Amino acid sequence: QIATIVKPQTLRSGEPGKGVKVAEVGPGELPPHGFLTHGARERLIHPLDRERFEQQRLKAGDVLLSTKGTIGRTGIARPDPHRDDISPSQSLIVLRLSGPSPIHDPVVLMMFLRSPYFQARLRSLVVGTTIPNVALTDLRRLPVLIPTLDEQLELRRTFDEQHERQRKIETLLDEQRLAEESIWKTTRLVH
Repeated sequence: QIATIVKPQTLRSGEPGKGVKVAEVGPGELPPHGFLTHGARERLIHPLDRERFEQQRLKAGDVLLSTKGTIGRTGIARPDPHRDDISPSQSLIVLRLSGPSPIHDPVVLMMFLRSPYFQARLRSLVVGTTIPNVALTDLRRLPVLIPTLDEQLELRRTFDEQHERQRKIETLLDEQRLAEESIWKTTRLVH
């Protein structure tokens, strides 16, 4: 038992002025390299579902794995405390390291879930043609290889390098977008 698995449940919609605001995230919004800091969509949930929401509200270090629709996408949560709480969609499961665990850093678990070894085994469990999915009981039976402490440190270092590269890519993309927008401001075609 390395991690506790949380399977998100359906949260009923709340009425404006009476609901609890949450941000929701699905597999397509998981960052390829880096931390999930906010949800992609805001929604109101029924106030009576608040307790159920607490169980699936993302916490720092929660590892996400998509098991419905798009299979095998991964992410790791580091919610921004100044934004709304994040709830994963039902296409994702949440893995929380159980203490004491032979894996010391949730990033290491996420990197393992991204490995070709795990992804091949996960794909072998997929059922359904219209909406592919992986049953939770099958997922629980998959073995988790435990890296040595040195390997765990190397996996974390690699993740941190990927995260920094992704940050630089996003900065360059922002610069490109701004340059493209500013060129039109200097012409008489668009004002």
